[in-house]
Amino acid sequence: MMKIQTSTMDEPRSRNLNVTHIVGETYGALYGTSYNRDAQGRIIHDIDPDGTPIPQVGARKILGFGVSPTSIGISNNFRYKNFNMSVLVEGKYGGQMFSGTNAMAKYFGAHKATIDADGRENGFTVSGVDASGAAFTTSIAPATNRRLLETYL
Repeated sequence: MMKIQTSTMDEPRSRNLNVTHIVGETYGALYGTSYNRDAQGRIIHDIDPDGTPIPQVGARKILGFGVSPTSIGISNNFRYKNFNMSVLVEGKYGGQMFSGTNAMAKYFGAHKATIDADGRENGFTVSGVDASGAAFTTSIAPATNRRLLETYL
């Protein structure tokens, strides 16, 4: 197994991501946790004894790059008698950003992207594959959803 040479620059309080320079990769790699997926890209779940699907956490990998590959800027100076004014307009395009707040909100199911608007009150449906590769679709009842949230909040 080849060892990856890295230089870690920073990590959030959640400790699930590092801003890292990996030899041979673009500068500023966002290196963090991922989900295990099958060959079709579906998230693999472990099924709790009560039937609740829990996504399997996978190996750490490059999730994106935080340093934007494109930067553009223009500046100008205006001078009239004793008055001097400088203007700078700058933009950066591309690159990804990691939000620890969004990550924690998604982890606890409190982010709007994690569940339909009425899912907290009426339950929700989860589809995926289990560890054996069998496809499943199951409904999570509101009581189970509240139990999961109370466990982690």
